[in-house]
Amino acid sequence: MPVRVYECAAEESEAVKRILEYNPAMDKSITLEEYNALLKDEYKGVIFSKQECLMKEGRDAGMNDGKYYIYINAGEEFLESAEKRFKHDFKTVKRASPESERKIIELIKSEESRVNSGVGAIFGNL
Repeated sequence: MPVRVYECAAEESEAVKRILEYNPAMDKSITLEEYNALLKDEYKGVIFSKQECLMKEGRDAGMNDGKYYIYINAGEEFLESAEKRFKHDFKTVKRASPESERKIIELIKSEESRVNSGVGAIFGNL
């Protein structure tokens, strides 16, 4: 699946984080009718929690302090819809530069590798 990285300013990071984590299927405060209407909405129907999405603070990634980076591993169709939603809902969210995208992807892959090595070590020693 394709991977894309977006960046946003710190002032929008909490709002972005909320939409990345929100799963309307788990939201007991909405009715079935509201849920179905939400899924049909061009923007709100883009459900990030069903995809592999991670958010990294620039400072923690050794990059731009004050920026947050959004890693999304999903199908091309979803990525196109996600980009439309970002443009519609946020002022500062944009596709990261190729250099920033490469760094974030390498960081995520490195973290995944360390986690997998740790799990293998735990279960390999049983």
